Amino acid sequence: MKAGDLVKKLNHHDVDYLQDMVGWVLEVDQATRQAGVLPVKVMWAGDYGTFWTLAANLEVINASR
Repeated sequence: MKAGDLVKKLNHHDVDYLQDMVGWVLEVDQATRQAGVLPVKVMWAGDYGTFWTLAANLEVINASR
């Protein structure tokens, strides 16, 4: 996963507002990768906002080149 990727939020608990939620990866925190976590900063579509989330909670829809 890298900056520029289009991602979809995984909806493990079938929450309505997470259904079909997509966004662009802005930044990936590589410093914490060795600890087994990979925080990713995502700008979500619409007016939802920009937040850090874990890569494990995302699915890459279209990878940037």
